[in-house]
Amino acid sequence: MDHIGSAADLWRRLCQLGQLRPRDYDADLVRSVKTEFGLIAGREVARELDRVGVQAEALVRVVLRDLQPFAMMMTDLLRLYERIAAASATKDSLRIVYEFSEDDQLDVLLSAFREQVRVTQSSIQSVLRLEITLDQLWRFPFSAPISNLSPELEAWAATYDAGFWPNSLPAPAPTGAPTLDAAVADTMAVLRAYLDRARSLAADRRSLWPGTRDLLPADAEVVGLSDAERWLPHRLFGLHSETAKAAEGRFYGNRIAARLRGWLDDLDWRQTEAEVVREALEEVLALPIWGKRHEFYSAWLVTEFDKALPGRLTFRVHEGVLAFPFRATPIADMDSTAGPVQLWAEMRSPYHAPISASRKRGIQPDYRFLAGPDLERDTLLAVEAKQYLRPAAKNPGQALADYSGGLPNALVILAAYGPVSQSAITYVPQRRRHRAQVHDYLRPGAVACDSFQQQITAALPPPKPKLATQEATLELHWDSVVPDLDLHAYVRRGDGEQHVFHEQPSSEHVELLRDVLDGREPEKMIIRQGGNAIRLRVDIEVWAYTPGAALGDAHPSISVPTDRGRLSVSLPASAPPTARTWFALTIDADGTVDVHREFVQRREGVNQDV
Repeated sequence: MDHIGSAADLWRRLCQLGQLRPRDYDADLVRSVKTEFGLIAGREVARELDRVGVQAEALVRVVLRDLQPFAMMMTDLLRLYERIAAASATKDSLRIVYEFSEDDQLDVLLSAFREQVRVTQSSIQSVLRLEITLDQLWRFPFSAPISNLSPELEAWAATYDAGFWPNSLPAPAPTGAPTLDAAVADTMAVLRAYLDRARSLAADRRSLWPGTRDLLPADAEVVGLSDAERWLPHRLFGLHSETAKAAEGRFYGNRIAARLRGWLDDLDWRQTEAEVVREALEEVLALPIWGKRHEFYSAWLVTEFDKALPGRLTFRVHEGVLAFPFRATPIADMDSTAGPVQLWAEMRSPYHAPISASRKRGIQPDYRFLAGPDLERDTLLAVEAKQYLRPAAKNPGQALADYSGGLPNALVILAAYGPVSQSAITYVPQRRRHRAQVHDYLRPGAVACDSFQQQITAALPPPKPKLATQEATLELHWDSVVPDLDLHAYVRRGDGEQHVFHEQPSSEHVELLRDVLDGREPEKMIIRQGGNAIRLRVDIEVWAYTPGAALGDAHPSISVPTDRGRLSVSLPASAPPTARTWFALTIDADGTVDVHREFVQRREGVNQDV
């Protein structure tokens, strides 16, 4: 590796290698670097880094810190892909194919994707890891309340109090005393490392606090616990306050320096070796997935769908390939109380009144959940992914307006990695705003993920209920004007089926407790699932045995204990007036209760004169 003497040298090298594209793809990194080091806008980055005298290690820390959310996206995607691979029996041979545009495709094996994620996370962790204990943090010698602050510190405190990580850390003004200024500079290096680590772990402050995240590195607990107690601002303001007092005399300044140096020596603080830091950055930026990291934001949203709908999505894997093509494609399927729902990517549907000039051919949200064949009226939820460097209004506002107009029954969500202007919603007509939502700063670890997942869950029909216990008692209730109704169960087996009813009241898995002949009390049937019992499918029917009577005269209903409380299944209004048998529900092998909302007879040719 060539010797890199400064941040400017490193920046030039990365640009020459094509690993950084500051004029387009990496404009967000450029903005972050300029903000972090106070570079003058409009000037060439490398020259500004030289002018300010930034060290290469400091630049690497900023770049890797800003890449951490994308590393977290990759980790989320890896977890999802490994679960899909296990379910489809493809294991490491699962291929993930992304088509970002018609001529831009990334094809990667799960095993290779796992290795890229491992390299990324290990490189970032090795550079940004904070090896400080809580006890060491709290022994910081100075603390001050948030009062009587300079304008610069007040602005910093306002950002922090709003729940966000400030972009920089204001340093005290130099005192002119070499010993004190050196101690302050070394102390600020630790405080900046603390802030960098916090920003790398979570998108905002609340997301890092105890109990809000799992699977974080060990030092995340130290940072999270201390930030919940506002460790950083009080120490930063204390450092500024005490340093300002150094003007009182050399003796006071020396005492401040000694206390700071004592705290620093106790930390045994070490900066990562410069060569290791630079190698870590180059290794990460050379990975294929980082050349497409912005495009992966849309793919990452699928992991949020999966979290909002735990265990409900069945992803489509065809011949070992999980595909995300740049055209209308069904991604996953989901069952629900309202029937099957499909998750589609890039599905276009007509809309004849768009306000955006780019949608003359119709509307095409990144994702939509579709509950039927009508692309307009059967879309329950549409999600559009956006990445903005600055708060935008027109583009997201027009997208919300067009999608909510063209999908009259859907909740439309704009999911943005960065900021969105509050005025974006004004583009949506007032009568449709309840169906248009904006989630900005939606990224791994952000509090915004909670509300996003909640809206996904609420917008879609719930899953079918399951039996509450392994041994569940069903009850048939009816009007005694028709004295004799009966429960019948058909237990599906590999070699046929067992019929359980009043003449054959029990089997290994189903038992009719008593044949009730007058309707004055419910007829009860026990269904045994799980445990030592083989999981089998059970069909439940109701038959009318009173001569000349029909089911409609008895108003029958079946009560089923489920994981969401007692479920009452009534004879559908579509039942013919002469019907004497009713196929009410099926209990699947996993305990799912599948209710027939429309009137169904189990098979053709059923004798209606039983």
